[in-house]
Amino acid sequence: MKKGGQLRTGRKWTLLLQRGAAFAMLAPILSWMSVPAWGQALDDWSDALNIRATSYLDPGPAHVVQISVGEPLVRDIKERIATGAKLLEPVAMPEKVSAKMPLRTGEPLFQIGTKKAFKACTVRLNELRWPTCLIDDDGDGRFDRAGRNSLAPAHPLAAPAAYATSSDIRVPAVASGFSRAILYQGFAGDALRLSYREFSDDIARPAFSEDLSVPLGKTFPQKFAVKGLVFTIHSIDGMGLEYSLESTAW
Repeated sequence: MKKGGQLRTGRKWTLLLQRGAAFAMLAPILSWMSVPAWGQALDDWSDALNIRATSYLDPGPAHVVQISVGEPLVRDIKERIATGAKLLEPVAMPEKVSAKMPLRTGEPLFQIGTKKAFKACTVRLNELRWPTCLIDDDGDGRFDRAGRNSLAPAHPLAAPAAYATSSDIRVPAVASGFSRAILYQGFAGDALRLSYREFSDDIARPAFSEDLSVPLGKTFPQKFAVKGLVFTIHSIDGMGLEYSLESTAW
């Protein structure tokens, strides 16, 4: 029995040594790739500065819109706002940057921490699924270098690119928490059919889905209320529902 236990212990140590050797071989590769930390991999905008949560109704109040069956009548949108910048001219990536996503005029970028004058990264993810980052080395309002992500080495741009700072850069909410929506499901006779749904981190919960029916008059415009919100219907036919939201908050 003792000899068998020693053999099993020996095998365990051999496996541990093999795994350690494999990790040692992978470490330089991971370092070269500049893979962001695990927390950042789950939230590509986690290092944005001055970030704050916000919510609003879509569509906004008094906007006349038209939707077809299956589209949302109203949604509770959760977003995050951060400080950052918008490009004043397009930017092509340097040859040494492996992610080649071109940046367009007006491209929004969120600000991140840096020892340089200013550093910001794209809200859009590049083909490697990272935000591309730009650096202004001397604070002259023009980006001088670019890198494929916030950790990778940055390389000089062919020409400096001008930008304007902004305090209103919209950043996606990875975990949006509780939200809700009302979907238009068509009309039958004198009734408007709707579907009310609640979401937790963008996942629909069946127990919080509810089919609704609202009496529909013969003349337009006409108002109706559902789930604490007031709407005005301007017209309705087989092509869809034309309406506006009167409420400002849910």
